[in-house]
Amino acid sequence: MKKIIKQTLLVASVVLAISNAEANISQNGVTFNPNNLSLGQVFFDTVGTGVFADNTVSAQFFFGNSNSRSALTESSPVFTFVNGNQGFLNAGPFNITNSVVVGGTAGFYQMRAWTGGSSYDNATRNGQSDITGLTFAGLTGGGTSNPPTDLNLHPSFAIVPEPATLALGLFGAAGLLFRRRK
Repeated sequence: MKKIIKQTLLVASVVLAISNAEANISQNGVTFNPNNLSLGQVFFDTVGTGVFADNTVSAQFFFGNSNSRSALTESSPVFTFVNGNQGFLNAGPFNITNSVVVGGTAGFYQMRAWTGGSSYDNATRNGQSDITGLTFAGLTGGGTSNPPTDLNLHPSFAIVPEPATLALGLFGAAGLLFRRRK
């Protein structure tokens, strides 16, 4: 009987430790990288020479344990850029809402940004970073604690018009030119 109780307590403590590791992961929504200024920025139109993202841009982070876009899940609140930050997000710490990632382990993230819509999927202009590897905050298997890390390892990217919006604009311009020639 004592053996069964000990085994039950052991299993319960392991399950509790794993669930705490998964549920209590936080990262910093800071994309400025002082060691490499070509990382973390969001631009309008052209990376490096375009206009920086401003307070009309929303962004969200997606996390997962595989570097496939389909394996990443929406895992952060929606953030809005603060005007004057030259395309860098400075959102501070937030908890990851993703049951797939485990604290203290390696995983992946992607930043998606948009303007002209309530979400990335229905925006008139959107863009996304490369999928980038990182080690999640939390306890590692060896018991050491990883502090929340900044999400500033992805290459800078641009927010561009959604293809249907671009096509509509081109059709309108063609119609105006055609009408003017008649």
